[in-house]
Amino acid sequence: MRWLLVSHDDNFISKQCGELLEVAGQIVIYNYHHGKSSIQQIKDKINNQKPDRIIVFINEKSSSILFNTINDHLLIPLYIAQTTMNSYSSISVLLFTYATNDNNLSVIQNATDQLVNMYSHIVNANVLAPICDEDINETYFQSLWATNSEEFHRVTILSDVLPILLALVHDGKANGQVDICNKGTISLKYFQKLNSNEIKQEDVIPQSIEVEYITDKFAEWSKQMISPETRQLYQA
Repeated sequence: MRWLLVSHDDNFISKQCGELLEVAGQIVIYNYHHGKSSIQQIKDKINNQKPDRIIVFINEKSSSILFNTINDHLLIPLYIAQTTMNSYSSISVLLFTYATNDNNLSVIQNATDQLVNMYSHIVNANVLAPICDEDINETYFQSLWATNSEEFHRVTILSDVLPILLALVHDGKANGQVDICNKGTISLKYFQKLNSNEIKQEDVIPQSIEVEYITDKFAEWSKQMISPETRQLYQA
């Protein structure tokens, strides 16, 4: 299967996705648009490369130029949604976005969500505080929560969730908007204790919701969305 990875530029998430896909024996094609691309350019790229699946990574931050921000966060996802839509056989697309506290950026993202969610072949994944394995250290957590070390946050460990997302898109049964994070919450203070082995990992994560119920419901749903063969292929 051929996967086209579309992003503003080279970034750690697209790289990690590409590596997982290659391990699973998939063909990976990278396309960097640098915030500037027309619908015709996207059509030409898709027609030339003929991908079976597409992942669109929306830039984590806004550009200093408003037009580039609108292009990257709104227009390019819509262009790809329109280009890949077909009444007989649409190309499954994963739209990978980041949760943001930027009010101006969230306005554009909300518009993108409302428009993109009209397309039935797109999984619109909103990822909370994505963290790659190399980031799991105290310095990185301090940069996230410098103001209050005891405040609890939700985070997303990419090595946990990417195989599931890739498997969902591979089988092409899922669609719609999903919010992505690891279950439970953690604070910098608890992370420091965990790092120093003062407490056991299973005691670290106070739960604000019934996560076991949600986990059971997700497991039931994912069995319908992901075949056993695909689950094994991606180790999801």
